[in-house]
Amino acid sequence: MKCNNTTLIVLLILVVSCGRRKETSHELKCLLPNGAKYEQLFSTSKFVTPYLFRALPNGNTVFVHDGLCIDVENTTPAIYKLSIERQPCDIHWDNCGICLFSDSIYIYSIDVTGEKEEFIKANKQNIKFEFNIRTGLYYYYKGDSILYYFSYKYHEFIPIYVANEVINDLKIEENDCYLAVGNEVILINRENEIYPLFKANSTINALELGGNGSIFYGTNKLMGYFDNNRNQFTIMQKGTKALQRSGNSLYVIFCDNSSARIDSISSYKMLSDSLLIIKQ
Repeated sequence: MKCNNTTLIVLLILVVSCGRRKETSHELKCLLPNGAKYEQLFSTSKFVTPYLFRALPNGNTVFVHDGLCIDVENTTPAIYKLSIERQPCDIHWDNCGICLFSDSIYIYSIDVTGEKEEFIKANKQNIKFEFNIRTGLYYYYKGDSILYYFSYKYHEFIPIYVANEVINDLKIEENDCYLAVGNEVILINRENEIYPLFKANSTINALELGGNGSIFYGTNKLMGYFDNNRNQFTIMQKGTKALQRSGNSLYVIFCDNSSARIDSISSYKMLSDSLLIIKQ
């Protein structure tokens, strides 16, 4: 479902009740700057198990579900089936086409031939991670408060930050690391200096870097936006659990397991720069 480029839009949501599909209208306000577009992808009833969206180095986006990686745009057959029987906890690709994915046993690497290698032992805990292709890998155990760093050069595992609350998400940009900890997003730079950036009204489940100092984030109540202008506002009043940027698009998985894509997300920074702010 595509929406016009108006600032406030009304989305028609299909809900499933008592085993029968009913069409019910709800006023769901979504902030869309000029040029941005919203498209619903999957409904709540489409998938009952977890799934992920991930960006590929070639600019494509893949949908990951039950070990299958499928191109979102072309709906082609699976790129390949992961050599595990269940949904990975996390998965990413580097610029050379090597895939890293994790479960409760290891972080694995898979090369372009499909060869799998055990990379980091997970100690029976699901691992969330991000990596810099040139230096190393940042990771944390899901439900834990310690951030670790693995150096490719020295093959060392180093705890670099202990948070006061559980770490819920992680993103890196060059050598800067962004963490969602409790209801706060913090920045850890290459010197391991810590800078609090902003807080939300409730626990931040997900964050994504939008470029030019902008950050998208999700809580159980909303999806929001923050940037280096110190502007912070709500995009949608809908609980959000996962965010993935791919080019100039943002893939959103909501708490009810439905999902959507917002295109031209750079327009939010333009909106902020022009001071057209909706106060949260």
